[in-house]
Amino acid sequence: MNTILIPIIFAFSLKPQVDKFQFFIGPSYSSYFLYQDQDETKEIWQWGIQAGIANIIPKLGIKFSAASVRYDAPVEIGPYSYKYIPLTITLDYNLLPFLKSSLIQLHLQTGFGWYLWQGLFNDEVITLPTGEKMDEKDLGFTGGLELQIKPFNNLALFSSLQYHYLTSSNVYKYGYFDKDEKLLVNGFGLKIFFP
Repeated sequence: MNTILIPIIFAFSLKPQVDKFQFFIGPSYSSYFLYQDQDETKEIWQWGIQAGIANIIPKLGIKFSAASVRYDAPVEIGPYSYKYIPLTITLDYNLLPFLKSSLIQLHLQTGFGWYLWQGLFNDEVITLPTGEKMDEKDLGFTGGLELQIKPFNNLALFSSLQYHYLTSSNVYKYGYFDKDEKLLVNGFGLKIFFP
């Protein structure tokens, strides 16, 4: 019980530093779980980067995130791969505005993304029988939660869970069974704040 109470008491004893306008940047390390359809899922851990502004207005921030993720097919299928580059922008709203310290924050995130993806064979972009390349740029939506622990004014640790919905289906190009893809991103990282 003491292990729960001590951090809470410590958080409330700190000098309040809420609603301070700050820029931030930092790395993240996340599990990217790709749902292409109900029967086919893939997972990979990958580094990413994020940057943004905390407290553009009180309790509200904006964040840009990017990563490059590659999913390789099983060896028995062949040297096929999917490469995704999710570029997202989200608004972050602090769900714990009643806390008078910035030590612990829980953010609701919602926004949209631009998802660049390619189908590869032997590291070359696949050319379809129609002559078109399997090289797409799709829009999508994202939402999630982020728990942030900020023990110092210029440094924070976070853990996040995000759901991405890619409006990527193209039945005219890939056939009737092509579906919109989904990404479930679960990870942690570091934020460096300034000034």
